[in-house]
Amino acid sequence: LIRRTTYAKVFLGFDIQTSEAYPVKCMEMPGMDDILEWQRVLDLFTAEVGMLRQLEHPNIISFLGDEESSESPLIFMEHMPGGSIMDYFHNLGSGFEQNHARKCTKQILDALIYIHYRCIIHRGLTSDKILVDQNGVCKISDFETAIYAEGEALPELI
Repeated sequence: LIRRTTYAKVFLGFDIQTSEAYPVKCMEMPGMDDILEWQRVLDLFTAEVGMLRQLEHPNIISFLGDEESSESPLIFMEHMPGGSIMDYFHNLGSGFEQNHARKCTKQILDALIYIHYRCIIHRGLTSDKILVDQNGVCKISDFETAIYAEGEALPELI
């Protein structure tokens, strides 16, 4: 188990052919006796997959695919070995520099501008949903509570 989200558990999977690691988000499905909650979780999964398919930005975690199994819907994502931004800066300790913090802040803001331009509101952005890759690049993840905003996209100036 890598981490838990509101509606899922994230495990580290491995591609047998390439030996590459990648996170697998497994939606936690309620019992079939609660069909309304089951449908709500399935709708969240469908909405998140739909958003992730549209998003292609260097500071948003890459979507690799999905699978609707009978037990639990799955989302396959890019592996971020640096962990959360909080873990990353904690591990740097005294090696932390303001320039690096500025760089990460700019990357996060670039990603937010990108999603807001597409009328997507994340609604759950916290330090544990900002992940860091092996090169120190920050990326926004976990769109399970994101929604589409009503109205038009942001002006072209942004």
